[in-house]
Amino acid sequence: MKKIIPVVMVLFVFIGCAGRHSEHDDAPIVRSGVLKQGIEMQAFLDVWGDPDKTKVVTFTEKEDTISARWSRFGGSFLSGKKDKSFQQWDYDKIGISLLFDEEELASWITDKTTTELRSMAKPQPQ
Repeated sequence: MKKIIPVVMVLFVFIGCAGRHSEHDDAPIVRSGVLKQGIEMQAFLDVWGDPDKTKVVTFTEKEDTISARWSRFGGSFLSGKKDKSFQQWDYDKIGISLLFDEEELASWITDKTTTELRSMAKPQPQ
């Protein structure tokens, strides 16, 4: 019984790593022309290549925010407006702007259909 437990643990780790990899492989989604929140940046690089322009966009929340922090040494309250930064990628040739929050797609602007976006994909490597 003691010998089976390590084997089972290694098997679970292996299955977990294999499953995690397939979850994050978003290139087929982008290649199909479908956009949804949470697609990783790397998928767009794999399918469309490097963006024509990039920039960081910062938004300030309109309302004051209050947050509390506690530790074993005490606590504190923080109040004020909070800034949120996003990376914006512009693909001028494709006609789309993508907004990323921590390397995941948060929003996009385009007038292209899924068929048009699908046609913009680089040939898939063999």
